Amino acid sequence: MYTGIDLLLYLQDYRLSAPEIIDNFFHLISHPFLTGLFPVLMMAVVYWCYDKRAGTYLAFNIFAIGICTHFLKLVLYVPRPWILEPSIHPTAEAISGAGGFSCPSGHTTAAVAFFGSFAVLFRKLIVLPVLCLIAILSIGFSRMYLGVHTPLDVLLGLILAACMLWINWHLLTYMDRNPQKDRLVVLGIMGTSLLLTAGVFFRSYPEIAGVGPNVVANAFTSFFLPIGWFCGFLLGWLTERRKIHFTIPHEILPRVIRSLLGLMLLLGLQAGFGVCLPPLLGTDMGMFVSCFLLGLFVSAGYPWFLRFILGKIRFPL
Repeated sequence: MYTGIDLLLYLQDYRLSAPEIIDNFFHLISHPFLTGLFPVLMMAVVYWCYDKRAGTYLAFNIFAIGICTHFLKLVLYVPRPWILEPSIHPTAEAISGAGGFSCPSGHTTAAVAFFGSFAVLFRKLIVLPVLCLIAILSIGFSRMYLGVHTPLDVLLGLILAACMLWINWHLLTYMDRNPQKDRLVVLGIMGTSLLLTAGVFFRSYPEIAGVGPNVVANAFTSFFLPIGWFCGFLLGWLTERRKIHFTIPHEILPRVIRSLLGLMLLLGLQAGFGVCLPPLLGTDMGMFVSCFLLGLFVSAGYPWFLRFILGKIRFPL
């Protein structure tokens, strides 16, 4: 199968003689924060302060695409390019953020999940979707330029994430028309996640030269994190739809205060859960429970606080 190793070698020859500022630029746009935590924080802000439906679409894309990406990484079991071809030498900074398997590219799917969602939501603005497309292609290219993904990894990531954008848009449209079906949708998504989990557990993982047990362990951890986030968000989202019904203020200042307070609480909870839960429950289970609780906080915990706590004291948020 053609993977594009020859293209990586060509880009590597250019990279070794190119100005360092180009490497720095591609490291910056593919930084784990920009393709990991930042999209989740922005999703929370959109959900709390701009539009619940738009925030839900972002959440569905970020978490569902994350689950599918890491499921395929475990199923396809493709080593990184420098293992397939020893003459490929990625940058040290890029290797530090490339701990699991190679196909599909997680940075590419995360870029499509985030920027692609905004392109769909604001498709009538023309300029914004074009900028989002440029960001997606730049991040995908950066993974090849830095030597940590093949063109096949990036292409499969683009196709997978684009399909999920389409599926989630139509899924939410279906629920807009059939709001009573929300429980069925939640159960369906959770059941699918359970089946995917069973699939990776019962798959055999033969030894591959250059692929140590830590790579498989990293891949499993990365798979369970978006499942935790999505399950927590879904349960909270269902609770909010049926019990909480929080509203978003029209004024700008209350929205800004609401977002800042919510982000402070979310980051504080993340830090606290990260310290307390893994030692108590083990690394994987602790991280899963932590992500579950954080997802629940985003979709129901903070909205409940806004509606029933601040609402009682008539605080304008």
